[in-house]
Parts: sequence; C-alpha cells; structure tokens
Amino acid sequence: ITARQAQAEALERFRCLLDERSFAALLNEIQQPLYPALRINPLKTNTEEFLHTAERHGWNLTPIPFCPTGWWVTASAAPISQTLEHRMGHYYIQEAASMLPVELFELSPDKPALILDMAASPGGKSTHLVSRTLDRGLVIANDSGLERITALRLVLQTWGAANAAVTRFPGEKFGRWFPET
Repeated sequence: ITARQAQAEALERFRCLLDERSFAALLNEIQQPLYPALRINPLKTNTEEFLHTAERHGWNLTPIPFCPTGWWVTASAAPISQTLEHRMGHYYIQEAASMLPVELFELSPDKPALILDMAASPGGKSTHLVSRTLDRGLVIANDSGLERITALRLVLQTWGAANAAVTRFPGEKFGRWFPET
C-alpha cells in the first residue's frame, strides 16, 4: 500500500462524520502547504513590535484566523528558530493546529483562573495559557515524565511566566486531591 493510498483510506473514515461541503473543505485544506507557525508572547512584545521584527528578518506572514497572536510564516530567509527574539521568548514556534485547543477556552485576564495542563511538556500550550490570562491566576504545568520537566521549566522561564508551577505527578492524582475543582 502506498502512502497516498493510506492517506485516502484514512480520509474516507472521516467522510461519514462530515457533510459533503465540509469534507470537500477538508480535502482542499490538506492540499495546502504546511507553513511553520508561531505565537507571539504578549508578556514581552506586541503585534506592532513583532511585525517590525518580522520585517527585519524578511518574513512573510499570514495571520492565523482563530488565534489573535498566531502567525504562519509563509517565507523566510533563515529558520525562525535561529533568532535572538525566539531565544528570548518573544515568540513560540507551534503548529497552528496546536493553538486551537487553548483558543477554545473562555479565558480572561480580568478573571484569574486556576488551570491545569496535565501533559504540559514541552510547554507550548502552557505558555499559550499563560498568555491568554496575561500571567494572572495560576497555571499548573504538570508532566509525569521526569525527562521532560527540565525542558518545560526552561520554556516557561524563557516565556516570562511568573504564575506557573511545574509539577510531576500522574494526572489521575489531581482528581482525587482536588475533587471540588
């Protein structure tokens, strides 16, 4: 079986879940180029400053429609991972699809929340949660893998997250410890 045949078979499984128009849109979307994507860090920069940074690096950008801080990089002279701004936490490189879950939550900096990210490493969704709340409230970034904790801590530190706690527990423990939340 070829890769194309396997892809076609996998897509057929979704046909019954979608109306004809949505299935056609899915087929069209998977034919589009998969551009690298990133989210800017509102704790360290704003859109205007970021657009200046992008211009300086020679990037072509397209906004991600469902994430106000997300951008596809449709062209760049050099890898987006090799900038000083990336190393300083001004943006996080993350696939657009991975931005969607956090965008679905109704979060507001005006209503500090207690948020648990149970599989937090390497930190993409945790940094997104911190950003959506402007680092108010508390994000508990949990990962049960010891080997993943250091990377998670470094990402949150570079992001500038002050109100995030890194823990390493099996996820099911939280329900027993905090049944009321």
